[in-house]
Amino acid sequence: MELAPGMAFRCMEHPRHIHVPLFDPSRDSDDMLLVNFTTLRESCVDDACTLTPDDYDELTHTTTVAYSRSIIGKKTSFVRAVEAGHFILLNDLPEDTWRKIIVGGHQSEELSDMKKRLLPSP
Repeated sequence: MELAPGMAFRCMEHPRHIHVPLFDPSRDSDDMLLVNFTTLRESCVDDACTLTPDDYDELTHTTTVAYSRSIIGKKTSFVRAVEAGHFILLNDLPEDTWRKIIVGGHQSEELSDMKKRLLPSP
C-alpha cells in the first residue's frame, strides 16, 4: 500500500479515533505528520479545523482535528502499522475536507513551524 493525500484510517486501539497522514505529495520524502480527529469540547485547544458529518461520512458528530496531538513519523512505518492491523483504511476524505484540514494546519497555533513544513501548501 502506498499512502495518498486524503486517505483516512481508524485506529483499532481505544478510543478508535480517525487518523489522517498529512504530507506534501510533491516532495520525495518519507516524512509525514499524523493527526487525529476528536470530539469538539469547550475545553479543547484545537479549534482551527472543525468538521461535521457533512464534511466526512465517517463522522457522527461535530469533531475537530487535534493538531496539538499530532506526531511526526515516517510513511513507511505507518504503512507497516496498517499492515499489522493497528489501523484500518476508511473511505477517502473528500477533496474539500482534505484542503480544509491542510488550511487549518497552517493556521493552527498548536503546530510548530517544523510540523507545518511537512504540510503541502494550502
